[in-house]
Amino acid sequence: MGVSVGQFLLIGLILFAAGVVQGAVGFGSGLIAVGLISALIGVRPASIAFCLPAIALCAMMLWRLRGHLRFHRVAPVVIGLLVGVPVGVWFLAHADHRALEIALGALMALSVLYNLVPRWSRRRWHPVFVGIPCGLLSGMLSGAFSTGGPPLVAYLSTQQFDRLRFAASLQMLFLINTSVRAAELVRRGLFTTQTLWLGLAGVVAVPLGATLGLRLLKKIPDRQFRWVVLALLALLAVRYLLP
Repeated sequence: MGVSVGQFLLIGLILFAAGVVQGAVGFGSGLIAVGLISALIGVRPASIAFCLPAIALCAMMLWRLRGHLRFHRVAPVVIGLLVGVPVGVWFLAHADHRALEIALGALMALSVLYNLVPRWSRRRWHPVFVGIPCGLLSGMLSGAFSTGGPPLVAYLSTQQFDRLRFAASLQMLFLINTSVRAAELVRRGLFTTQTLWLGLAGVVAVPLGATLGLRLLKKIPDRQFRWVVLALLALLAVRYLLP
């Protein structure tokens, strides 16, 4: 289907808002962008169109937060990502996604519970035994729907990182996710003229929004930031678990 001028401008505003959210809390742009744009053009083209803006967004945020990046405790997640993204792109082209949504909702709920119980929250999830499965699920969700953030957030929220290291780690993992996904989409010939034009518009709109969001991030105290992340995870758990 074609996109009218009004729809094009509305999509630009959605992408800008998605960038603000990502800049402020480190994740959520894919959920907002794909969730809202899909109401205008459908899930599949919305998911594909967001690929290029996602790469631009993650690269820009990672550069801004590079001084806070550490590879310790996040490297094992990359293994899962590299395996999961091609599987997710196959889902985008062929399969039903309800099973992935249920698994994601359960992971979100477990992460929130883990962080709220004092005896558990003082412990970190094991980077290999939990990091690899979280990376795998994130890669599958990213490949399929450009929304691979929640499993990574669930894992990183248990690692007791400060808010800036948390955000920097997420952007590094997102950049790997989205870059592998773009290569898979090109390999499968899933880009169209429409999704490319929308993607190029998003390359401008999303980083502009993220610039504003990053200013908010640097002003949020760590404790308040943690509660914002947990609240978003709880909402996501409900959204994915309910039919």
